[in-house]
Parts: sequence; C-alpha cells; structure tokens
Amino acid sequence: MEFLRYTHLFYFLATWIYVFIFIKPKRIKELIPAAVLGFIVLSTVDFYIVSLGLYQYNKPLFNIFGAPLFHLLWGGGAAIVYMHYMKQGFTRKFVNVVLFTMITLAFEFISEKAGVAQRLGKYDFLHSALLDFAALVVLLWIAEGLYGNRIYRDWKDW
Repeated sequence: MEFLRYTHLFYFLATWIYVFIFIKPKRIKELIPAAVLGFIVLSTVDFYIVSLGLYQYNKPLFNIFGAPLFHLLWGGGAAIVYMHYMKQGFTRKFVNVVLFTMITLAFEFISEKAGVAQRLGKYDFLHSALLDFAALVVLLWIAEGLYGNRIYRDWKDW
C-alpha cells in the first residue's frame, strides 16, 4: 500500500486539474494572489499544529517544515476554487466557509485513514474543524481586504 503515500499528490493534481478545466484562464489569473495567500495561510497553520505536536504527517514525499510540499501546493489551488465560488453577503459567505470546511475535513479524514497524517494527543476532530473554519475565515478576510474587487466580479465576466 505504498501508493497511499501519494495521497497529497493526488489532492494536488485533482484540485489543479479542476482549476484548469472548470475555471477560465482570465479568472485564474485574477485569483493567483488568493492562491499565494492560500499557500501562506495553510503553511502557517500546518507549521503551527505540527510544531506544537498536535498533528503529524507520516512519510511525506517532500517535506517543508513538517508538512508535505504537495499538501501546501494543494492549498493554493483550493484557495482559487474557494474564492472563485465566494459570493457577497454574510449568509452566502458563511455557507461557503462551512462547505469548504467540510470538504477540507473530508480530505483530512481520507489522509488519516490512508495513514499519511494523524492527530496527536488531545487534538481531535472538533479542534480540527474549528481550526479549518478559522483558517478559511482568515483567508477570506485577508483576500477580501487585499483583492475584494477581484473576488466579487460579476459571474458573466468569466
């Protein structure tokens, strides 16, 4: 079952293939700053939970500060998808954040079942859900502040 070691590579490829197939190049270009922010936010969160001994990645393909490289690069593609579907209005934003939190938790669950990641100590599913939710809120908050005009373009423009 050595192929399970490549779970994060699969997530990376699947997300970026989705980006390039379902999102127009003009829109991708507009959301590249969100991808960079997604990479930074995910790197920060992963560094935090790994350095505190709350989470561990087992046998990463390429390791950057305790997290798999392709996991962090997946964060950039996931941020593009996340911002692409973001809508104005508190209720719509809240629904999107909750939806993407559930998607992220599903990916974490699969990674943990595949044995490439694990929670340590008293860090459980609820903590992980709250941290994912908070990270997505922070990503949205920073992206809106810096690039709100790019995020909320009219859907007919792309």
